[in-house]
Amino acid sequence: MNKRQKQDITFWQSCIVVFALFIIVFLILSYWEYRRFLHHEMEHNFSQTEVKAELARQWVAERYEQFSILADVFSVAELNYQKIKLFQGFEAVDQEIYRKLYYVDRNFNTVDSNGLGSVSSEEFAKIFEKVKESKHSLLTKVEFYQDTNEPVFSVIAPIRNELEELKGILVGVISLNPLQSYLNNAGFHSSGEGDESSTWILNSEKQTILHNNQEMILNFRLDHGEDFGYKNIDQLGDLIDKNISGTIRYTIKNEGNLFLSFVKTKINDGWVIMVGRLEISYWEFLSHSWMWKVLLILAAAGLVIAWQEHMRRKISDPINQLKNSLMAFNAGSRHFTIGSKQTVESAELADEIRKVTDTVVAQSYNVESLIRERTKALSDLNTTIAAKNKELSEINASLSASNYRLQHKATTDMLTQLLNRQEFIALTDSLMQDANRDIGKDFSILFLDLDNFKKYNDNFSHDIGDFVLKSISELIQNNVRAMDVSARYGGDEFVILINHPELQAAVSTAERILIKIQEVNGYAREIGEILGEEVQIPIENQLSCSIGVVHYSGKLNMTNAEELMTLADDMMYQAKKAGKGRIEIYEPATEITAAEIK
Repeated sequence: MNKRQKQDITFWQSCIVVFALFIIVFLILSYWEYRRFLHHEMEHNFSQTEVKAELARQWVAERYEQFSILADVFSVAELNYQKIKLFQGFEAVDQEIYRKLYYVDRNFNTVDSNGLGSVSSEEFAKIFEKVKESKHSLLTKVEFYQDTNEPVFSVIAPIRNELEELKGILVGVISLNPLQSYLNNAGFHSSGEGDESSTWILNSEKQTILHNNQEMILNFRLDHGEDFGYKNIDQLGDLIDKNISGTIRYTIKNEGNLFLSFVKTKINDGWVIMVGRLEISYWEFLSHSWMWKVLLILAAAGLVIAWQEHMRRKISDPINQLKNSLMAFNAGSRHFTIGSKQTVESAELADEIRKVTDTVVAQSYNVESLIRERTKALSDLNTTIAAKNKELSEINASLSASNYRLQHKATTDMLTQLLNRQEFIALTDSLMQDANRDIGKDFSILFLDLDNFKKYNDNFSHDIGDFVLKSISELIQNNVRAMDVSARYGGDEFVILINHPELQAAVSTAERILIKIQEVNGYAREIGEILGEEVQIPIENQLSCSIGVVHYSGKLNMTNAEELMTLADDMMYQAKKAGKGRIEIYEPATEITAAEIK
């Protein structure tokens, strides 16, 4: 073995030792950098999760505010056909938000845009107990809408009368899909790479209500996570129970370690948990973030090794330094650097390369600055659009309420809150046209006139007369069905439309009202309480009523409602002539048949 061979062996031994030392240093530094990078990424993921949680809270809060406005508008509607018109208007304006709107009264009868119906008394009895003492809207369970895969949740608002008594509930079924669109518009898209979900929302039961994996919605719970490939996910449930926010490390089947951040945000009567998921692989981190550092370390190792072959490196080092600097620049470095030992030729070449790299860096800075400006402009524009949309929504709600109040004044008798004469005539005209076309659309008209009412005005006052009219209106409303329509025709005259194809239904209603009016004994006790003194009303002067009944079908062949009202009025006057406190029924076969009710 000659001297040259010994030198070569020593050289390669030195290379191996130096390379091993640099590998150890590289792994130590890279692991420290990985931990620092991981901490930064986890903090970023947590901050993003907090922002999304606040956006989700704001979105649901806006839904509650809009629904409260709808409930305020709806609370002034008294008649079923008015409720139906309101529902049709609401659904036309907010059809992208509300999948369904309906009203349930204390008898579990429903009204929606399609008409009347009923619901399960067992289910809604529990709901009525829940909202009985509440003055705010309540959130119910999340479910799929009908037979679709669209997740929705229901909001329930109590509807009360002037005495703050609960008379029904307004139910709105709201889609969760617009929440995903809302987050998308804010820059948070529904899914990331692979199975990573950047929008994962749980309700207070720790049940998934929004996720890019449709199968997980409503089916995934933290205590059953292994059904979807998650391991040790129940630890997240324990952490959520004890903390408002936090981060946990867990594993998923056939994948590496993942980090999950969560933030609980209070919405109405329950928590909603926003989850952010972060997957970081150590080796992937090295391959993407540390390649240029590996090259620099190898270059440093080459410099140490080249010290033993100084003469050989004296020629090759300048070129190698230029090459390594270019590779580092291509790997992401913004600065082109070269070694200090350069020949004249390599120094000139390096100077030209530096000019080129400086130009590239300057242009990249200009592009980045332009991108930041455009991004900020778009963000400001989105904020302005969102504010304008909210302003328009408030204006539309205010206009809807104003239109309803105007319509209510135009169609309602202000003293009794019943329909006025014009609206009742218009409704009767419409029903007469239906009855003329279809045999099954028959109905009846009751024409009521109060007996001895003028004596109340003369003996007491017109204020007492108004009290009697309002009391009679309430008595009539309490003794007719929801599908029947009552109105004040004028003075002390009232009309009732019995929406039933059989005459007997109208006769039964007339008998019931006649008896109920006789039972109030002329409102002597109530009038005495108002006047502050005992009042005695002789039997012959007590309040009663005379009722004319006409059953309308296509056979009568009348042209308008005024003719029908005139006929019913004639029947009422015949009842008065026959002794008052009676019912007269019009029958086409015998012209007039009297039914006396004692």
